[in-house]
Amino acid sequence: MTDKEMQDAEITKSSGVYPPVYKESFSYAQEHGEVDTFRSSNRLNDACSTAIEETISSHFDGMRLNDKAVAPVMERFGAERVAFVLAATVLYKSYDGRFSWDNKSWAVKTCPRMAAEMNKSNPVQLIQPHTLVTSHPAVLNGFINLFRTEVKRREQIPVEKMLLNDSTNSFGIYQINRDGAGREYLFEGTKLLKKMNHTVNGADYDLIYVSNLSKTETLSEVEKLDMIFERFNLSLPKDFIGHSLSVSDVILMNQDGKTKAWYVDSVGFTELQDFVQERRMMTGDTRNRESPQKEENPERHPAQEKTDKKPEQKQKKQKTH
Repeated sequence: MTDKEMQDAEITKSSGVYPPVYKESFSYAQEHGEVDTFRSSNRLNDACSTAIEETISSHFDGMRLNDKAVAPVMERFGAERVAFVLAATVLYKSYDGRFSWDNKSWAVKTCPRMAAEMNKSNPVQLIQPHTLVTSHPAVLNGFINLFRTEVKRREQIPVEKMLLNDSTNSFGIYQINRDGAGREYLFEGTKLLKKMNHTVNGADYDLIYVSNLSKTETLSEVEKLDMIFERFNLSLPKDFIGHSLSVSDVILMNQDGKTKAWYVDSVGFTELQDFVQERRMMTGDTRNRESPQKEENPERHPAQEKTDKKPEQKQKKQKTH
């Protein structure tokens, strides 16, 4: 990376303002007096490509890519530029079967004009070939997966802040990110977690769905949990993108400003004392909040003693998801 590229990248990082990606060709830039903008954007593209290669190299242990590999590059160059460089790389290497069909489809949607040009006999060059990422395609495909997950998480932050902090009656469903550390206890109950010496960590989860708690005023807490469980196993909403509600998922309920999180356990639901605050910290809310008083036996909610049979029957079915 040249001194000029380093300077451009550092200015971008320190100011927090990311220059827009220039998506026109050099000939267009010449005709419209935008050559300097073209060159500046391409310098940042090159620096971004190099940074992706370097972070993949430093975060890949030969078997797995660390899920913390993406954030530094996004903070430095912005999501738009990272997406542009990654999508262009996939489009130019679309023949490679090591890129998933899902990521190839994402690349077309991210850079539709570039994709259209590449189908022409004499395409307009919208990115310099030397800007393409040269990391191993299989590992780069994993990096793209992590990047897309992180973009989605950041887009959900305003929604999650409302879920965590507003006084409206609502609930959210969280499911483990399978590319992260939480995969080790995916679909496992809390008893096995104890044997494995694992604890549920809010950072292992993605917010999958948010909705209102409507017409539930007369129901108990456990009845509401049962209702949500039934709905997300028997009649999934059309806009729900996760798997059927299963063991290791988390239901977060905000009722009149009181927020609690429940682990879908092998039998019933287990209240998670720290999950809400962990998720608040992830959304940038660092304010100290009064934590709910821990029960003598935090694994079970007292109201569940009378409802064990019903959740148990459901949980046997959900193990197959």
